[in-house]
Amino acid sequence: MFRQISIFIILLFFLFISSKSFSQQNTIGMPRIINYDYEKINIGAQSWMITQDKSGITYFANSDGLVTYNGSQWSLYPLPNKTLVRSLTIAQDGKVYVGGQNEFGYFFPDANGTLVFHSLKKLLPERERFFADVWNVLIYDKQLFLRCSERIFRIDIHHKVSVYHATSEWSYMGLVNGRLYAHDQTN
Repeated sequence: MFRQISIFIILLFFLFISSKSFSQQNTIGMPRIINYDYEKINIGAQSWMITQDKSGITYFANSDGLVTYNGSQWSLYPLPNKTLVRSLTIAQDGKVYVGGQNEFGYFFPDANGTLVFHSLKKLLPERERFFADVWNVLIYDKQLFLRCSERIFRIDIHHKVSVYHATSEWSYMGLVNGRLYAHDQTN
């Protein structure tokens, strides 16, 4: 009888230990996830694009403008026309190119390290300066490409602008295997 009770206690002990080890969540190799409430960090509720620069600063194309996060501090940089930022990319020289509603250009730090917006819209011919959202901003072959639904702008290193109008609507622009592709809905 004593022997049966001892075996029973030992089995209970091992069941208790094994249930404890199985019930613990293994977090080795899992990233630590922190949720930020947009109201507490005072930015817009929606972000469309996210990228990170070489120094680890994260950039968000946000409904309130360009948002940055350096690991401890959030900063908001609105566009001059106070519209959203839909798209962004970072160039080799550190310029953060953004596309918004009826506006595009780049942010670059001033002497104090504060990001300052430089509009490139003035490079467009007068008849092309009114457009809606800039859905993509890409750098390809040292040229800047910006996709709106009705047209794609190409700006070369000499600030020469080419405009490609869609037959229907530009629905895609992206880099695939080192080549630039754009899709018009009618083609």
